[in-house]
Amino acid sequence: SNKTKKKRLILIGDVHGCLKQLKKLLDYVKYDGGEEDHVILLGDFTNKGPDSIGVINFAIEQKLDCILGNHELAMMKRYTQFHGLKSPTFVNNDEDTNSTLTMKESYDLDELMRLAKKITPEHIDFLSSCSPIKKIGPVPLYTNVKQSRHASSPADGIAVHAGLLWHKDIYHQDIEEVTTIRNLLPPDWKTPTEDRHDKLGGEKSVAWTKIWNKHQLEIYNKELKEADNKNLTIGTKVFYGHDAKRGVVTKQFSNGLDSGCVYGKQLTGVVIWSQVGSVNNEEEKIVYKQMTVDVNC
Repeated sequence: SNKTKKKRLILIGDVHGCLKQLKKLLDYVKYDGGEEDHVILLGDFTNKGPDSIGVINFAIEQKLDCILGNHELAMMKRYTQFHGLKSPTFVNNDEDTNSTLTMKESYDLDELMRLAKKITPEHIDFLSSCSPIKKIGPVPLYTNVKQSRHASSPADGIAVHAGLLWHKDIYHQDIEEVTTIRNLLPPDWKTPTEDRHDKLGGEKSVAWTKIWNKHQLEIYNKELKEADNKNLTIGTKVFYGHDAKRGVVTKQFSNGLDSGCVYGKQLTGVVIWSQVGSVNNEEEKIVYKQMTVDVNC
């Protein structure tokens, strides 16, 4: 009933034009059309699949929020070039400076260019509203892989398409990097690469989440000792897509949600909500919960 209805945050992995499965997933979680629920598509909701424009139209109609993926970014570049517009710019929030995207002089007539020729100014307005990085508020933090034991405090949640660099704050991340990163190169693990098999000097690169989780655990342990407010958020947990080969990967400070729907696998989402409860037999307070859901593609 309306009296017991909770506000929910629903994060959905790479849709890639699979409109039927997106509708199926939202029906499964009983999405309320944006009345209380807040849906965020984690980028790459277009291209490859059967109905990219249908997905954009549906997102506009159903008041879905979005993160900018590398495919949306590539489509916007082609739209800009095709219509003879200026290169898109993005504002760096803390410094109010513009970052201009790197553009080619011309693009091949690939699937993205065909889409770019079909989309309307309304579609571009929607794509332009997609944040490269979005703060999503407190999210549940667990201390075990099965996600059955809550940490004493929630984490700060971040939604992004591909990932974040651990040594940069969120206001100084590069838009091309956060939409493509999969791994980090040795020796200092500060150089991103999209190729999971990349090496440097014979040493293999590693998943960006490995370094991110190690760094966040250090922050968490340090802040836990200093925290005197039990409702304080500790650490930063990232929800992302972009890596269908690794699939749904759940770690303490990261949660990958690209499960390869466009390849006939699944479309995955995470539902997050808050409720009054107790953690580790402490006094009652607001506790954040999450549930993973998926539908077959």
